[in-house]
Amino acid sequence: MIDSLCGRVLHRGISELVLQVGGFAFRLRVPLHVCELACGPDEELRLYTTLRIADDQYRLFGFESAQERNLFESLIGVSGVGPATGLGLLSGLSQAAIIAAVRSKDPKPLKAVKGIGTKTAERIVVDLQGRLPALDAPSDQARVGSPQRNLEDAVLALISLGFKEKISRKAVDKASNELGEGEPVSQLVRAALRYTR
Repeated sequence: MIDSLCGRVLHRGISELVLQVGGFAFRLRVPLHVCELACGPDEELRLYTTLRIADDQYRLFGFESAQERNLFESLIGVSGVGPATGLGLLSGLSQAAIIAAVRSKDPKPLKAVKGIGTKTAERIVVDLQGRLPALDAPSDQARVGSPQRNLEDAVLALISLGFKEKISRKAVDKASNELGEGEPVSQLVRAALRYTR
């Protein structure tokens, strides 16, 4: 099993990174806020990983911390929650928000994420009761790009989560007005998700 990878960022997409480690380049699916950690090409980054095999496809997922990886693995252990939904939850909500929703037995915040309906949110809350670890202090590694780039990245992120471009742009505009200029993409996406319904 690959526990973590540390290498140069060769490519940064909305929800994926290509990380060069030695002579190998690894493509990793990642939550949105992890893409913000990789400011540009040739930057070194450490990601904690998990490998999923489905239909003869090997998929490597990368996370900012071992704790975030463990939360992802707990989420996808719930019936009806696959890796795409797990990444969507970690992209749309902070770890603290997910853990708080589970501990308070409140599925409402989980339902704000595209692809999470009432039954799935309730199942997550019930299945993960008492199984989530305490949350460490938040990482201060997130970097903020230019405000215009962050807005465009937030729109692309919502589109990648399945929203139409027009709805995504309106939601990001509203979120930007609410939060102000200079917010990181992950914060814009979290705020914009409230305006997509």
